[in-house]
Amino acid sequence: MIYILLLTVGIIFFLIQLDISKYFVFTDSNVYLYYADQISKGATLYKDLYMTNFPLVPYVSVLYKYITFGSLHGYYMTGCIEALLSAAILFLCLKKTHKNNFFGFIGAIFYLSTFLVFSSANHQNGILFAVLLFNIAYLCFLYKRYILTGIFLGLALSAKAYMPPIIAGFLVFVFIKERRLTLPLLTGMTGAIAIIFLPTVLYAYNDFVSQVFGYSLTRPAGFDKWNMITSFITLDPIVVGLLFYSLIRWRKLMFLP
Repeated sequence: MIYILLLTVGIIFFLIQLDISKYFVFTDSNVYLYYADQISKGATLYKDLYMTNFPLVPYVSVLYKYITFGSLHGYYMTGCIEALLSAAILFLCLKKTHKNNFFGFIGAIFYLSTFLVFSSANHQNGILFAVLLFNIAYLCFLYKRYILTGIFLGLALSAKAYMPPIIAGFLVFVFIKERRLTLPLLTGMTGAIAIIFLPTVLYAYNDFVSQVFGYSLTRPAGFDKWNMITSFITLDPIVVGLLFYSLIRWRKLMFLP
């Protein structure tokens, strides 16, 4: 019954996002699809194409371009597929940790209903892709596939520039709780990162440093950060509450006997 309910929710979520995706959204999706088109024609990221983030999302966008036959609408919906896959993986993670399908079902539903996921699943900006990779890494970790965990952590890091702090926190947790696992995690991460960044290092290293790090340090303020924080608190109060609860639990797990 749980699986039927989960499938039903997934179909409803997909149909809602399919309808929303027909409308204009201020997003990076169009840029990523353009990058995919240019890369498929031989352009080099950072050297021929100005890019202010890490390279994996444009590379994967080439694959998405061919899967969706170059359709912008189809490309938008890849974000929805990523959200649904993440929900399924969260279900498996919670089922594994709690030995209970119900907890997995609630976690998957809650994930899909958060404002950030619901509002991002009708276009492709790479956020849900990076989250999906991290969730896969955690699932591999739960099943003690530590090299694979490291590989997916490396892929997640290569997808978005804001993933390193999240991954660093996970690695610190692992290092403190079970130090012997750090080596296989770092081995997998290093291999994945090396492969993804190899073309950049060989052909556009200086451009990469200038565009990703130089731009980030010198760009205008852009969106008001305080408004973003207050919007997050207002629109996803349960997530904020769970975040603080998790931090308290993390502190107890890490430092208390």
